[in-house]
Order: sequence, then structure tokens, then C-alpha cells
Amino acid sequence: MKRPAGSPIPDYPLLDGFHVVNFQLGDELDWAKIETAVGEFTDEDLALKYFTDKFLSVLTETEKRTIFLENSGGQKVATATAWWDFKGDAKVPKLHWVAVLPEFQGLGLGKSLLTVITKRMVELDKNQDFYLHTQTWSSRAVKLYEKFSYFITDEKNIASCKNDHYLDALSVLTKLLK
Repeated sequence: MKRPAGSPIPDYPLLDGFHVVNFQLGDELDWAKIETAVGEFTDEDLALKYFTDKFLSVLTETEKRTIFLENSGGQKVATATAWWDFKGDAKVPKLHWVAVLPEFQGLGLGKSLLTVITKRMVELDKNQDFYLHTQTWSSRAVKLYEKFSYFITDEKNIASCKNDHYLDALSVLTKLLK
């Protein structure tokens, strides 16, 4: 999906009792728990290995670009990352690893999370198009991304995503989004 530069950012405030925190060393365990709970990884050890390999080597960037929503009890319940990839030599900003723990879904936290992370992306990556990769089974997420001006694109070779199955994905999503 693609979000054109300069698109408006909807303002969905956080629910009472929740606040935003930036990643700090040690939070990778919470990230692994959240991403595994939403089915992105089969177990937390694999998620932790991925996070360690991908993000901890650039800790300063990770601290600026990975956020969590935390409840009043200090539990991290959602996460998102304002990351990047490359298309040739060009750095391409992308929304990455957006997730809300299943027991906290349906409360509007995803909307608030996207408001915060999109503002962060604009702050860090300025006036650029943003991208994200999602799965066709995430039709609820697709609807949410559309509220933030993302649209399904047929653009090829978007950073690390080839986007070879655009027509198949569009067909599936068209049915799911009705």
C-alpha cells in the first residue's frame, strides 16, 4: 500500500489510561510477544531473533522509530515502527510491524497508534510517499490504513516487496472489503 506525500493525518486521540512510549533496550521482548500474539511469528523466540537481527544493530534509529502503546499498568499492548527500505539507492519510508494485542483490539487503539506513528514518520522522513506491506487476510487493517490515505498500489518492486501478486490480492480484498 502507498500513502502519498502530504496526505492529511487523521487525529485519533488515545483512550484514557493509555500512553505512547518509545522503544528502549529490553522492550524487544514485548515486541516479540505482541507480534507473536497477532500471528506474525510462530513463537516468541523467532520474533525476538528477527528483532535482534533487524533492529538492534541500529539501536539509535530503533529508539526513534519504534513506539508502543502502554496501558496504565505499564503493559505494552500495541506497537508500530516508522522504518525504511531501499529501492536501488533510494531510502523508502515504510510503516512496519503494526500490531495490537488481540485482547485490546476493537477499542480504537489501532487508529491512535497510526495517528502517532504517521506523525512520527512525517517528522523523521519529511514529505515523502510512505509504503507498507500487508496481507490479504488483514482486511480490517487494510480498511484502517485507507483512513490514513494508504491505497493498494500496483507499483512494482516497492523496496523489498516485489508486488507480483497485485491483481490476486486486489481480487481477494475486493471480496473481503464488501
